[in-house]
Order: sequence, then structure tokens, then C-alpha cells
Amino acid sequence: MNKTILSMVFFILILYSCKPDTKKNNTIKNTNQVIKTNNNAVNNSDKIDNVRFLVVLQDKNKILLTDNNLKSIKNYESDEFINAGMWSSKTKKAVFLSTKSDIRTISLIDLKTDNCLKIRGKWLSKPSISSSGKYASFVRIKNNEFGLNIINLEENTVKTVFKYKVQDIIPLKVIQKCVPVFSNNNRLIAFPVYQNENYHLYIYNIETAEYKKLTYGKNDNYYANFSPDSRRIIYISKRENTQIFTMRINGKSRKRLTFSGANKSSPGYSPDGKKIAYISQYKKTCRIYVMNSKGDYKRVIRKSYNLITYCKFLNNNVLLYKTTSGIYKININTREDNNVLRKSFSFIAPSQ
Repeated sequence: MNKTILSMVFFILILYSCKPDTKKNNTIKNTNQVIKTNNNAVNNSDKIDNVRFLVVLQDKNKILLTDNNLKSIKNYESDEFINAGMWSSKTKKAVFLSTKSDIRTISLIDLKTDNCLKIRGKWLSKPSISSSGKYASFVRIKNNEFGLNIINLEENTVKTVFKYKVQDIIPLKVIQKCVPVFSNNNRLIAFPVYQNENYHLYIYNIETAEYKKLTYGKNDNYYANFSPDSRRIIYISKRENTQIFTMRINGKSRKRLTFSGANKSSPGYSPDGKKIAYISQYKKTCRIYVMNSKGDYKRVIRKSYNLITYCKFLNNNVLLYKTTSGIYKININTREDNNVLRKSFSFIAPSQ
């Protein structure tokens, strides 16, 4: 067999391993077995309109729905360990991941009616939800196959839209890195795929059912987020420790924004798209930096000897961040820093 035929065979195998799944959607069944509602806070579903944050309390297997001051409005409890969650302020629907033994469960909750749907499996990633509240997404690894799945929350159906064969992997490690994210226009999903011993970013178009690989090479690329106008992606690339890059959604106009040897995490845009915040950790010191969208005018907003694991813009001037001692809000102009929650928690999510 000559080299030309070998190349053709290899190309056909690659196309097959990455092709979208066109099988019929699976219907998600209604259940009330996983989540219990605690209405000690309020019974009036109209109060849900005041919800601004979803907080996961790691020591109590509980989810708090809170107002802008993180005062509890409604609670949800589970007999499973709750890992993370997200919610849509538009449709008042939430998705979150919980685990029990070696089974992982994605629960979908209507916050007004408490109607609960669930998906169970051994290797499921953290789910995400679109700002429109119409779709949720997650990654599943099953039978050495990586699958990107989209849940239609209006029809209660789930469909695998992207598949890729993976070999010699540690499934838990892969699903922890491969968390999908939606664009603000609700049309695109960015997600990492483990390929040839590295993580590479892909983008999937919900409307056209097309996907495109965005990153190549021998560096890991992950933790992607979209710009507010959905035209660019900011992400982490494991080069010289970790660095922050941006690129257009077609993979072009790539630009490196950071150059220090510190470990970077949690990059994200301000609502107006003019600023970027991220966490930098060097040895035992963590810093929150803010820079403009081109990577210029970097300044330290917060320095801490406690581990900072999350930061996100609440508005153009205020950041929400999480440390081992609680949740804080900080004004990036005045540096006024307020502790708003001291309870033990594992995750906090502003509205999408």
C-alpha cells in the first residue's frame, strides 16, 4: 500500500472519529429523587425574581439561591455531594453536578416550579447553561469516547453533537478540564478536547451543527470564555507555566496577553468588553490582575496569601472573587473590599 493510500485511510478515520452524532434526541425523564426543596426561607415563587447568585455549600450538600447581598432566598438539598452549578436569570432554570460513590448526576431544576430532571453517568463534566436558558451542555466519556452533549431545556431532550475516540486517558482528569461554555449570543459552545496527549479548543455552532478546531501544537489549551460580543475567546495556554491568550472565534488573530512565569487562571471579560481580570499565583501568593482587552495597563487589584480560586466581573467596576476564607466583592477603582459570605462553600455562580 503506497503513501497516498495510507494518507487517504488516515484522513477518513479522522473524519469518522470527529463526526457529529445525528441520532434521535433522547428524552430526559422527570424525577424528584435527587433534589429536595427547603422552603424555610420563602414559599413565594415570585421571590425567585430577586435571585442574583447560586452558591454551593460543600459541607452541607446544599444550594443557596441568594439576593445581591448573598442573603438566602431559597435552598435546595441533596443526599449527594454537590460539585458545581450554573443558572439562567432569564428562564430561572439551574443545572448542577453532584456525585455519589462513582456515579455523577447532572440535575436540571426549574427554580419556580421545583420540577427536577436528571442525567446520570460515571464520567460527566460540570454542566453549563446558556444565558437564554434554552440550552445546557456537558461532556461525557463513555467506552473510550469523548462526547459533547446539548440539552434542550424547552423540550427536555439531550443529544450528543460531537464525538471523538480517546485512548489511554484518566477520565476524571479529562472531564475536569473539558467543561463547555456558551457564547453570550447563545449560538456557540467552546470546549476542550483531549487529543494526542494535549487539550485543544474546539467551537461548535448550535444553529449550523458545525464545529471547528481552534488550537494546535503540543501545548494544553483550556478554560475558555467568550467576549461579551461573542467575537473573541479568551483562554489559558500551558506555555512557560500558563499564559493567557485571546483569538477570534475562527481561530485567527491570536494574541498573547501575559508573559510572567506565575500560574494564571480564571480569565474573563468585563460586561463592556474593555477589561480583563485574572488570577496569578506565584509560590504562596495570589494576585488578582485587571488589564485592558489588549493586555496593556496591568494592575494588581488584590493580593492575598490565601488561595484565590475564582474571580468574575459583576459589573464594569466590581469583581466577585472566592478565597478559602469566603466570598468577596472588590471595587477595582477604589479597592474597597467587602466580605459578603463566610460560610464554607465550593462554588458560586452569578446569573448567566
